[in-house]
Amino acid sequence: MFHLHQRRTQDCTVFLNQLVMALEDHLEDTWAWWVEDVAHKDVQDRADQKFQVKLLALKNERVDTL
Repeated sequence: MFHLHQRRTQDCTVFLNQLVMALEDHLEDTWAWWVEDVAHKDVQDRADQKFQVKLLALKNERVDTL
């Protein structure tokens, strides 16, 4: 009986270790995706800001010509 209980406990420990490793891998992947998304958003924001500056300059140029 003791050996059966010991074996079940070992099985549970192995399963829990595998579960923890899978969750850690998922967390690392999620963190990497988040960092990539933030970097991509920064690039988009900078491009949008440059576009807005050029657009404002064109609007001012148009107003000056009128």
